Amino acid sequence: MINNAFRKGAFWLGAMLAVGAVVSTAIAGDVIRDIKIRDRTISVKGYAIQPIQADVGSWSGVFRVRGLDLSDAATQTEKQKESVRTYLRDGGFDHQAAEFYAPDVTVLYRQNDEGKDTHAIESYIISQSFSIQSDDVYLVSRLAAGVGELIQSGIEFDSYSPSFRFSKLEDWKLKLLGLARENAKKRAEILIGGGGVEVGTVRSASQGVFQITRWDSTSVSSYGSNDTTAIDKNIRAVVTMEYELD
Repeated sequence: MINNAFRKGAFWLGAMLAVGAVVSTAIAGDVIRDIKIRDRTISVKGYAIQPIQADVGSWSGVFRVRGLDLSDAATQTEKQKESVRTYLRDGGFDHQAAEFYAPDVTVLYRQNDEGKDTHAIESYIISQSFSIQSDDVYLVSRLAAGVGELIQSGIEFDSYSPSFRFSKLEDWKLKLLGLARENAKKRAEILIGGGGVEVGTVRSASQGVFQITRWDSTSVSSYGSNDTTAIDKNIRAVVTMEYELD
């Protein structure tokens, strides 16, 4: 009898839970249906990504010569400038296209016993900056990576990271906006699939920022980004679309 009573109790408990689940589902369905019926709109974001390759590369550096005599330091600077030109030429770059800027001269003064500068000149430092730019981005990358050759020759050299830019963003903007819009509509159709309604006309649309990121990056910035560190990149376009529901 106890077993029978237990089974009956379990039966009625299960039945009550089942009824509760059906009621809850019906209520949830009404809520979803009411939202769709009252608002009659759906807002979604659409995305489009296009792989690209940088088409402009630039690289710059600075080398320094130290000397007790300014004239001798200037002579050594010219010799090292020729060494840099030779490095660029041997690497495949038109060395005449390299831009060398006006040298910067630093005067070092002797210090007294208290560590303060005197008026007596101790030595000179001449810093010579240069930069190159080319549409052969791989050449720029190789030259920047091989700068150790100059350092091994005895040149005091500081190399800056090369920069790789994509100059044809405007050519892609309209195409990417169109692809992002198509993506937004597909997302809307998937979201309301089986809901008894269809995606209708556009109620509003807004464009997000364009992002140029490394090919392997997944970061997104609300202010936009323009990567200059990698040759291979992605352009990402984002749009927000609001559709009427039919």
